[in-house]
Amino acid sequence: MGSGKQARRARRFLTGLAAGGALWGVMCSSSGAALADTTVTLPDDSITQTLPDGTVVTVSVRDQYATIAPAMVAVQTSRNIWANGTVRVDVEGSIDEGRITPGYVVGCQFTFGASAGGSFNSGHSSPGLGIGVTALNAAIGTGLAATDPLGAATALGGAGLTAASQYVPQGNIGFSIGPGQAVEVPMLRIEEPDDYGNQTFDNYFAFAGNHGGISYTDVTFKVDDCAGYAQARPYSRVRIKNAKTMAWVTIWGPPFSIG
Repeated sequence: MGSGKQARRARRFLTGLAAGGALWGVMCSSSGAALADTTVTLPDDSITQTLPDGTVVTVSVRDQYATIAPAMVAVQTSRNIWANGTVRVDVEGSIDEGRITPGYVVGCQFTFGASAGGSFNSGHSSPGLGIGVTALNAAIGTGLAATDPLGAATALGGAGLTAASQYVPQGNIGFSIGPGQAVEVPMLRIEEPDDYGNQTFDNYFAFAGNHGGISYTDVTFKVDDCAGYAQARPYSRVRIKNAKTMAWVTIWGPPFSIG
């Protein structure tokens, strides 16, 4: 009789252990699903416009995609986005200077003190969390690029390509988002001294000649305290300037959900 009670106790123990193991497995799998990254691939596109003086400008975007990840502690109101893409500009006609400004418009449906911002590494932190910028030499034949292994890249001038003085992104930028509002998050933050030697930051890449381009890799921005639906939409804005005209050409990508 004693052995029968012991057998029943052993069975109950094993049953409870199995149930606990199953529950733990469900919890682990749920956490894994909640923390899974989502990659959104955006279509290649191009736009061609003729300026008032007859100059023809073509802006092309390719290899655009964004990786969306929740916060590490699974906070439902936070999202992290890693953005990637390439922008190329071809000009038929006269041009003194071109500027390429890539970025995202980010909005939140309902917020409680929500903010969106971009985080740029200085090249001394973990790889894959910063910004990589390279001139498109192979594709357009206008420069040479040297990229360090930590994702901060330096573009060097060549064949009429005007490069910014320093391409090592530093610091942080942030924006406040109100309910139903949207803000622009630039993909570039280029340090360059002004005429008085003070530190300034530009969110565009300047080039000379009829061809220019930029690519950015794993540029990180985030949305915090967004309790509702959040959405992002990429854009690339190009300014063309010559002796007769100055015009802007903008190409928009499709909007997509970031959670």
